[in-house]
Amino acid sequence: MSNFCGSFGINTKFGFAPSGTGVDEDFVEATSREEILVENLNYSDSVVGGRGITGWMDSSSLKLRNGQRLVSGGLIMEIGPNQIAPWLAAIVGNTDAAIADVRTTKEKWDAVPFDLSLERDNVDHGYRYCVINRAVIRGRSNPDDQQGQIVQMALSFLGVVEEGITFPSALALAATAQYPWLLGDAALTYGGETSPLISFDITVENTLKPLFRNRLTPGCFRSLGRKITMDFAVPYGADSYDEYMTDNTADAAAVLTFAPTNLPTAVSDYSTIFTFPQTRRIAHNYSTASKDEIPLQMKVQAYVKGTSPAMTIKNVITAA
Repeated sequence: MSNFCGSFGINTKFGFAPSGTGVDEDFVEATSREEILVENLNYSDSVVGGRGITGWMDSSSLKLRNGQRLVSGGLIMEIGPNQIAPWLAAIVGNTDAAIADVRTTKEKWDAVPFDLSLERDNVDHGYRYCVINRAVIRGRSNPDDQQGQIVQMALSFLGVVEEGITFPSALALAATAQYPWLLGDAALTYGGETSPLISFDITVENTLKPLFRNRLTPGCFRSLGRKITMDFAVPYGADSYDEYMTDNTADAAAVLTFAPTNLPTAVSDYSTIFTFPQTRRIAHNYSTASKDEIPLQMKVQAYVKGTSPAMTIKNVITAA
């Protein structure tokens, strides 16, 4: 008899581990486990052929083939310095060892693949050799929803294959406090100016292309160019208009800093800094959309400045 109750998301477990050295390596069992809010990883299997003219209105199934296959989808999680740490190298595409807890973008994108493990209640799946195609880190101020104060990260993956696995039963969540960021922990300086922050989104688009050639699964992933943008909103007024729209019409540096504001004293301290040495404003908006506060919304893109990378992330965690 089939399971009438099916599977429930409350029983989902997520784990990950660095992949082997190539796409044809065996699946690596998860060594780390994290909480997630949502996941939608899928394995697509295309059907090709059967397009010939047969004299029938309907297509024939006699010449169909299963074509290229690809893992895609992603997840959303609440993040702080501990949760983002294992993903930083994969987000920026930099396999070099971090120097003084600093990760930077560089001239070329290097794959930092992960094998992902999911226990969806009573069904286990593994997704092999996954890379981050897009990462979004976002924070919101919403007094009607206190959860909106927590900073979230959305990761979009591309991968090679889905496999049936057994989720490692001994793999547990962290046993020590690892608090997520609040928007209240954040401070943004743009062009030397600092204002109250309503919201922000940092988006890293790695623009990855799966290369199949004469394979049914990708043989590798290559980037067609990286694009880093930041959307942010500050209160609209005469001062903010002068500071952000008039004075900063040229290239401006942007720095987003996270520091703990109200954590218990018995937990780890941290400092996380996102630095964009040169940005260019590419969009803005300050229209009246409701009776509520009018925000000054900005969208800037990060660029390389001389030898300075487009983005640097310094993530320092100091044990209590």
